[in-house]
Amino acid sequence: MLLEISTQLARIVLISLMILGTIRNVLNLFIFTRPRFLRSSCTLYFIAVSINNIIAIYVSIFNRLLIGGFSIDVGLSSTIVCKLRPYIGYVILALLPYFYVLTCFDRYCSSSASVICRPWSNKTMAKRFICGAIVLAAILYSHMSIFFQIQKVGSDTICYPEQGLYDSFLENILYNYLLFFSIYFPPLPTTNDIHRRLKIHLIRILFSHFLTQILCVLPFAIITLLGMFVDRTTIVYTFVLRILTLPLFVSYTIAFYVNTLSSQIYRRQLIKLIKKIPPVYGYRTEKLVSIEKALEPIVPHIDELPYYIKIAKKYCHFPSEHGLTQDQSAAIYIYIMEWGDITLYHVLDKAL
Repeated sequence: MLLEISTQLARIVLISLMILGTIRNVLNLFIFTRPRFLRSSCTLYFIAVSINNIIAIYVSIFNRLLIGGFSIDVGLSSTIVCKLRPYIGYVILALLPYFYVLTCFDRYCSSSASVICRPWSNKTMAKRFICGAIVLAAILYSHMSIFFQIQKVGSDTICYPEQGLYDSFLENILYNYLLFFSIYFPPLPTTNDIHRRLKIHLIRILFSHFLTQILCVLPFAIITLLGMFVDRTTIVYTFVLRILTLPLFVSYTIAFYVNTLSSQIYRRQLIKLIKKIPPVYGYRTEKLVSIEKALEPIVPHIDELPYYIKIAKKYCHFPSEHGLTQDQSAAIYIYIMEWGDITLYHVLDKAL
């Protein structure tokens, strides 16, 4: 019963996180690539976070959905996949706190009074640090491609390392050290900084992300630490572990909400982006029909509409110097015609 509840909950939560997370991280990319934000090297780390989150959604979260929601483990298809699946998944998951730590370091250097520290905060260094973080994570988690293997546990076949020293290390140390490593927060920039206002907003975003990261990871970190002292094969422990694994993925999908709530500049840039969305052009691909055909759905709502259509076609401005057909000119004419209390534009406005 408990395991069935955790399975259904995993399906609902993870599918929702994938859909909403994709939309929100794409919006983050659009906003952080706007000129206002690109002035700061810190923005490059937030862009890296958004890209990493999208990859995490379709690699790590999707894999967790298959395993926890549908009992499908692609790692069982071959030994190579069994080794690569956890390796790639954990590298991607690990990069999020790495990028936040680097963002803290960038803000620290930017606001430092030391002439030695300040040069470390620039776009060139940010690109190098991002690439370095990816390489570092790839190296640190390379052991997974060695120790993970397909094995039999009772009647089940799983892709997991054998229980022992490495298993305990993976379950506890590896899952939790980044939580404590990434709680550092830099000071606010000095008042004589020309970009002080933007940097304060970026630091608010960063601080909010750290709080979110801690809240999402802490429950999972606690239950995995407790796994060292209790029987991990019980149904209750498995149920609690599955439930507390879900918040672990939340931090990869809610960056948009954190940014929106924590920064006024971010909200303003979002509003500007929405206002610049172009109008719908899909109507250009639609086949032109006669005015009679176009207004067929309106006929039951307006008495004598076919009669008014004939009047519009008779008195409309045609031929038109703008290249309009007779039906197009009649459509404009009938839209502004008035007859009694019911008019075409009133009916259309009410429908819209």
